[in-house]
Formats: sequence, structure tokens, C-alpha cells
Amino acid sequence: MKYPSLVLATLAVATFAIPGGAQQTKVNNDRKLITAAEIAEIGVISAYDAVQRLRSDWLRAGSRRITVHGRTGSTDTPVGPSAGGLPAASTKLVVFVDGTEIGGPEELQRLQCNDIEEIRYLNGSDAQQQYGSRFSAGVIQVKLRHS
Repeated sequence: MKYPSLVLATLAVATFAIPGGAQQTKVNNDRKLITAAEIAEIGVISAYDAVQRLRSDWLRAGSRRITVHGRTGSTDTPVGPSAGGLPAASTKLVVFVDGTEIGGPEELQRLQCNDIEEIRYLNGSDAQQQYGSRFSAGVIQVKLRHS
């Protein structure tokens, strides 16, 4: 009869030990999202530094080369009426803060990490679907904390 008591005691200890261990930092497996917890762990100041350290591929994706009428160029290649009548499109990654367009990725340097709730990346096709054809290079969405 000693063994059933030992088993019950072990189960009781294990049951109480599990909730404490389950309170570890939740790992973010979503490669299109940076959480405030992830930012806090790396200790950077600007949103640009956070993106560069945690998801640098977002910044590289926004600087891809494009082809306009058979000419290959960098992200500064003109697109629009002066480039052969093509519709105007952004060839540069665009940043939105709380739904408002603020500019290119360099604007992330002005955003302090302690003000950020999350940063999300939309690739070109997702960005075009949500914001329109002008955003073919992709979008970084920043959601700020509101007191």
C-alpha cells in the first residue's frame, strides 16, 4: 500500500509544478511578426534596430531589383507615367504606423521600441491585397502601445 501513496504524491507534486513551468516566455514562431516581448529580450532602442536584428530578411526583401520594359534597375528605378505608362508602384518597402503611411524603412529609426506593441511584415502580394497595387515591394506595419 505504500506504492499507491507514493504515486499519488508524485502526481500531486507534478500537477503543481507544471503551471509554474508553463509560464516561460512564449516563443514566437510567426516569421511575419515581431512581438514586444521579442524586442524587450534583445534590448535595442529603435524599431529599425529590432527589425534588423530579428528579421533582417524583411529589409532585404524591400530592396529587390525590378525590371521595367526590359531594363533591370535598383529600387530607385522610376515607375509610373514617365517610365513608359506603367502604373505608379512603390519599389521600396513602405512603413505604416497604426494604419498611417509614414515612409520607407528608414522611418523605423524614429520609433522607440518601448512604444511598440508589435511589428508585422506583409510581403508584396499581401501588401497589394490590403493596401493596393502601389505596395508591390511590401509593407511593415507597426502597432503602437496606447496608454
